[in-house]
Amino acid sequence: MMISPESYYEEYLKGKTKEEIMTAIREVKQEIGHLKKHNGKSRLRR
Repeated sequence: MMISPESYYEEYLKGKTKEEIMTAIREVKQEIGHLKKHNGKSRLRR
């Protein structure tokens, strides 16, 4: 499922501290890595 950056911000990041936002970014990056590993070739590009 895709979500726009604006929607993600409004739902998950708005009102959070810098540290909380950085933690959320790390978690999203880890999830992307897991998805890429388990799905073989990824459609995501750097």
